[in-house]
Amino acid sequence: MLFGVGLEVQHRLVSDADLVRQLGVYLEGGVGFAFLERFSVGAALGLDIMFVGGPGVGLAPRVFLTWHP
Repeated sequence: MLFGVGLEVQHRLVSDADLVRQLGVYLEGGVGFAFLERFSVGAALGLDIMFVGGPGVGLAPRVFLTWHP
């Protein structure tokens, strides 16, 4: 099981719009499973809660494969 929390600063530049800067909190939770001794695979869900520069909420699912040396 994994859990993460942190402060996040995002900068986005789109060709036909002004630069967007946002500040917020990032929360993430998920699960991972080890296999083949040096690898793990899993899934996580991240939640962004932005409170400066355009308040809002974002949700981002992801899957991962990790190699452990």
